[in-house]
Amino acid sequence: MIEYREARITDLESLLRLCVMFHGESRWVDYELCLKKLSSFIVSFIEDSDRVVFVVDRDGVLVGCIFGELTSMFWSNDLSVYDRMWYVEPNHRGTLAGVRLLKSLINWSRARGAKEFFVGHSSGIARERLDLLLRRLGLDSVATLYGRVL
Repeated sequence: MIEYREARITDLESLLRLCVMFHGESRWVDYELCLKKLSSFIVSFIEDSDRVVFVVDRDGVLVGCIFGELTSMFWSNDLSVYDRMWYVEPNHRGTLAGVRLLKSLINWSRARGAKEFFVGHSSGIARERLDLLLRRLGLDSVATLYGRVL
């Protein structure tokens, strides 16, 4: 059975596993991975009312997650939601798992009074595939991000 739900503190170890997998697939694989810092990050998203983590629970095993944060622009009190991490295990990509996670976060954003929702992509994971999916779901490209390894 597949369930889409908000994460609970009891999901911490499973979320750590997913985040480690994300790190291993990302362009940041050569960056140090600090599990203590990562644990604190996850806990803050579970406990803070302006943050949320949605998960895909397949028969008691988490196979995907999306982290979102409600915030205002530095020049306005209007609210927006940004994803901070969106990951689905490779063998569950191409299913509805990622789409339903994204829709859960969009619905949460609406319920929290956000004016706008943003999802970014800087990890390097399945870049072209993600771009097509986001456009199919009605999201528009509104920004460009450039980077350089130093």
